[in-house]
Amino acid sequence: MALAWILAIPTLVSPLIAILLIVGSRSQLGHRFLREVSGCGQADGGQGMADGQRGIRGFGVGGLPNAMVLETETDGKPVTDTELAKRLKGINLYLIGMMGAGKSTVGHLLAQHLEYRFFDTDILIERVKQQPITEIFQREGEASFRALETQVLAQLSAYTRSVVATGGGIVLAQHNWSYLQEGLVIWLDVPIAELAQRLEADTTRPLLTNGTDPVAKLQSLFEARSHLYAQADLHIPITPPATPEAIAAHVLAQIPTVLKPTE
Repeated sequence: MALAWILAIPTLVSPLIAILLIVGSRSQLGHRFLREVSGCGQADGGQGMADGQRGIRGFGVGGLPNAMVLETETDGKPVTDTELAKRLKGINLYLIGMMGAGKSTVGHLLAQHLEYRFFDTDILIERVKQQPITEIFQREGEASFRALETQVLAQLSAYTRSVVATGGGIVLAQHNWSYLQEGLVIWLDVPIAELAQRLEADTTRPLLTNGTDPVAKLQSLFEARSHLYAQADLHIPITPPATPEAIAAHVLAQIPTVLKPTE
């Protein structure tokens, strides 16, 4: 049964994602792969698929020993990381937004606070293909990259208790939303001018390496995607010079506002 399930996984993602899903996060090999892929040392954040019960109204594992108190309150009572993890009930957090928005940096911090796993879809794709994103775009084209991106997202959605930083264009494919909306979708919204400054010396962004004006390109991409980003459960406008730590704290403080009230 297990062998048949493994063989059914798309061959492009199976070299790494299948190992993550089959081995699980509690074995030594699972720990090693999770650390290598996510860059986050807290791989033992919980179990994998929670009996098919996923999504904002699903059930997962909760109650972790972290007593940080958030800056805001819900129902007049301070909310700790532990309490927030319980209320999340294992659902995944998906960070969306433009390239350079800080999804990976903030995602790491959120995973640490909640004791979740952290994944970056771009890093996973590079590990699976064993080549950088820019090379995938050059050799196989954007359509091939987007297809692989969807396969990786589909595999990650089978996990619970994960923070997933996604590529800026993951919102373009409508079927990707069927996976994203199984969790809590958070849009990190950074001004175009700030994005351009952050990406000025970055040569790893294939959509900005064709000699076009980066500000104009970023503006064009944002205009094509903003209505899709707006479908997120949480919209987090970011005003420089907000630090990653402050942004993560703000996200954590806002999450309870979109969760179902505790009974």
